[in-house]
Amino acid sequence: MLYIGICDSNLKDCELLKCLCTEYAKKEKINIKCISFATGEEFFDYCITHFDCRFDVLFLEMELNGMDWWEIKRRVEYMTNVKEIIFLTNKKEYMRYAFDLKVREFEI
Repeated sequence: MLYIGICDSNLKDCELLKCLCTEYAKKEKINIKCISFATGEEFFDYCITHFDCRFDVLFLEMELNGMDWWEIKRRVEYMTNVKEIIFLTNKKEYMRYAFDLKVREFEI
């Protein structure tokens, strides 16, 4: 089972990403569980109330309402239940932050 978290304040984008993940899972014949969060606070509340939760991948929008992506990334670094973060944005100017964060890939 592959556990996927999607942290994006745009509900349409969340649903689109969920659909893409589901299509990929069907194609690759793997089981997935996708959970969406509208804010960083919602993500961390879930992690606190579901102590045994884990995420193989966390898709993280860089323009969230509330807690910003930088703070979320910083907190996630101290967690053992998130393996990878994939940052999401539609702005090229955010790419410069990827170098500071030691990001492996950057998708626009």
